[in-house]
Amino acid sequence: MSDIAIYLGYLVLYAILHSLLATEAVKQTASRRLGRAYAGYRFVYVVLSVGLLLPLLWLPEPEGIGYTVEGLPALGLRTIQGTAIVGFIWTPTTAGFWV
Repeated sequence: MSDIAIYLGYLVLYAILHSLLATEAVKQTASRRLGRAYAGYRFVYVVLSVGLLLPLLWLPEPEGIGYTVEGLPALGLRTIQGTAIVGFIWTPTTAGFWV
């Protein structure tokens, strides 16, 4: 099996799990079963979302799909990435999870 197929397979499985955990049916079931502990569901969802991407660091790097972005476009991408990191930190604080 090629490295690209392994990567794509993992990402497809990740996307399916990520989407299933975000559905209203799963959230309602979790709310019924967890009761007051459901308040931590969003936090666990985010931790799982990030944590399940970590195995990509240990998978063999696929050949031929890498690219390099330099100059002003790279600055734009870094700005978007930084904004996403701030969002990961800001959202739980504004939702009252860490307060």
